[in-house]
Amino acid sequence: MKVCDEFVKDLRLKTRRDGQEVFYHYYGVPNYRMCDGQWIKEPHCAWCNEPFFKRLHSNTVHCSEECRNLHSKLKKEERRKEKKLINAYKVPKDRKGRKWSEEAKLRMKEVYKNEELRRRLSERPQCKRTGVVHPTWKGGVSKSRLTSYDTYFDKIPSNIQTRRDPDNRYVLQTVCEECGKWFSPKNTQIKRKIVGQVSWNFHCSPQCAGKKRRGISYVSEETKKSRKAKLILKQKKSQLKESQKKLKLASKKYKRILARIHRMPYSIDKYNKSIERKKLKAQKQAATIEKNQEKQIIFNKFKKEHYNIYKKYSKNKAGLWFEIKRYQSPIEWRAQRLFVLSNRRAKNNGWKTNITKKWLIDHMTKCEATGMPFDLSYEGTFMNRNPYAPSIDRIDSNKGYTTDNCRLVLTVFNFLKSTLSDNDLYSFLKQFVQHYEKNLHL
Repeated sequence: MKVCDEFVKDLRLKTRRDGQEVFYHYYGVPNYRMCDGQWIKEPHCAWCNEPFFKRLHSNTVHCSEECRNLHSKLKKEERRKEKKLINAYKVPKDRKGRKWSEEAKLRMKEVYKNEELRRRLSERPQCKRTGVVHPTWKGGVSKSRLTSYDTYFDKIPSNIQTRRDPDNRYVLQTVCEECGKWFSPKNTQIKRKIVGQVSWNFHCSPQCAGKKRRGISYVSEETKKSRKAKLILKQKKSQLKESQKKLKLASKKYKRILARIHRMPYSIDKYNKSIERKKLKAQKQAATIEKNQEKQIIFNKFKKEHYNIYKKYSKNKAGLWFEIKRYQSPIEWRAQRLFVLSNRRAKNNGWKTNITKKWLIDHMTKCEATGMPFDLSYEGTFMNRNPYAPSIDRIDSNKGYTTDNCRLVLTVFNFLKSTLSDNDLYSFLKQFVQHYEKNLHL
């Protein structure tokens, strides 16, 4: 941070326990002043040479970010120039060898004339140890897999002609024994010949090597005939083996076919049964798909018409489908519900029952006691206790649920009657009507 009057005013010089002098910067209202941290004064910036303050444990040498960026740009440019100078005298990596060459010595003399380059190259020893500058460099022959003249010309016998390659003086050349051409053999060929694996015969191509072999080797006519006869015998034996294999395979197939023929009726029945099973399975799958589609259509319709009930039973699927069944067929559902409840009550109390669903559906037209029609709509549910919904009334409450003792009436009538008889209920309602007309509605 550069020095400014406002910043210097708020600084206070103090000595730490270790004896170091540090500036403490305070800011804020006089009564409530806060310390910003410990600062040190530096005499000059590395770029602008102006004094500045920095934090106690910081390693900065610049007063601001602008000075730091400018200084870094200058350093980058200097490094680029150094690289260009070094790359101008740098030898490519392909040229690696084992001892000094005359060309390398001349090049190094030219390089070391400049004192700056000498100093820079001394800082980077890898530049000295690659390519022509390396003391054991031999023209980069090892990568091309050719033989170097300096390493192998002493090891080759004196009867074989050798020379340096006119295009590349580091490569060795020999004469082909068949065609008499000069060529450069590979490094692996000469190594094998030095070890003793191969004879000292050089050929420029495999064609020349084949001609030499055919000229040296002599085969009589009798041996040729015997060789031909052996080849013919081998071919015939191989043909016989193949024919035997085919016969074995054919016999196996024939045996399998015979076994199938013997078991044919059993296999046909088994096949037919499997087909029938597959058909039934496919029919069941199709039926389930159709049911699911129908269920989905009913579900969507119910959701549109009675969204409040759907929302109520959104987490209870069993309750939701119970409501949908009532929505689909209210008469059948009510008959089923009355049938189940009557049987359950008769079983618990030990009463007789002979009521059926068909009997309930046939009598579900109007109330047998009052002659009023029933409310069979979905809105009038069993849970809401619709007063105009149908219910089973036992004429004699001491007997069971039989067709002689039961009738379908309104739920209101059934609640009022309870265990009374028709005559008792009539007298009770008559007194209620008289009292209602006199006192309440005159």
